[in-house]
Amino acid sequence: MSGEREFLEAAKISELEKGRMRSVKLKGIDVLTANVDGRFYALDDRCGHMNALLSMGTLRGKIVTCPFHFGVRRYRKRED
Repeated sequence: MSGEREFLEAAKISELEKGRMRSVKLKGIDVLTANVDGRFYALDDRCGHMNALLSMGTLRGKIVTCPFHFGVRRYRKRED
């Protein structure tokens, strides 16, 4: 691996309103995208516990709640 990052377009900024999230499929992977106060985040859209789509759950601030077992995941900025 060369250490270079690959960036893929998941959505246009105008397609994701503040406080909203949605699922997109990138290279066969379900990715949850969210707009939290004008900052954009992406993470695996599958719950590690029940394999549910997290995008079918709720988003409150930076916290996503699984729709099936109510487990939570927090969005965090990746620090390089």
